[in-house]
Amino acid sequence: MAEAVQLVERFESLIDRYDGFIFDVWGTLYDGAEAYPAAVEVLRRLATRNKRVAILSNSPQRPEVVRARLDKLGIEPHHYQSLVTSGGATYAHLKDRPNSFYQALGQRVFETGPKRFPNLLDDTWFTATSDIEAAEVVLNSGPENPQAKAEDFDGLLNRAHARGLPMICANPDLEVYVGSSVQICAGSIAAAYETLGGEVYYHGKPHAGVFENCLSELAVAAADCLMVGDNIRTDVTGARALGMPALWLANGIDRGALMTAQGIDLQQATAMAAARGLSDILLMAQLR
Repeated sequence: MAEAVQLVERFESLIDRYDGFIFDVWGTLYDGAEAYPAAVEVLRRLATRNKRVAILSNSPQRPEVVRARLDKLGIEPHHYQSLVTSGGATYAHLKDRPNSFYQALGQRVFETGPKRFPNLLDDTWFTATSDIEAAEVVLNSGPENPQAKAEDFDGLLNRAHARGLPMICANPDLEVYVGSSVQICAGSIAAAYETLGGEVYYHGKPHAGVFENCLSELAVAAADCLMVGDNIRTDVTGARALGMPALWLANGIDRGALMTAQGIDLQQATAMAAARGLSDILLMAQLR
């Protein structure tokens, strides 16, 4: 029987196993300030082997914004064939209104981070309002202030819920590490709204749509494509739900549970996977 979690020493041993690869960004390729040199080298090696590569980020920004950021980090367009972001998926739905949820929305949108995460309403039917009492929907891209706490939104969420406003969440991540500090993401605000009983429509990992977009653009079957990420809740769970193999990087967002002074706590990793009903997961500390 296959191990629930299997340690991997080097990424090189995985390259010939798969036709395609999907990489998370924050905690996988990048630490919030700089790219990990070994991660860039992994992308270079995949490019020289003509492997199909997608970048999949829960950034609430549109892909062109993330692409410009990756360029500055030394992750260049020839390193990947596809770039999908949760912000891009959000924008596409706002623009095209492809389903009954979007078609039923009112036009006036209150944004939680309009200056920090702009452009999601550009060229859409929707219009922005800074007055929650006039809004018909909440667009939650994350906090305007990176240092904000989830409880800072209690008043806003109570008012939105009292008015029965639906929420669009453009980033399901709960939090990220920036150096050694933690900053909340849109997912924490959305979770608080759901606790109140509010309706939330999510774009991004672990939800299937963004994974399916990557697979379609790479023209690779799920079983032949390795998801590489540091978040068991979004990266690993989302990939495994579609039958994709997954490489979990322990020294990322889950480092507090997985990393000790001696290295990876394999027993804890196995327990975390089992708690989510996950198996056949590859595990390494970080890309090398």
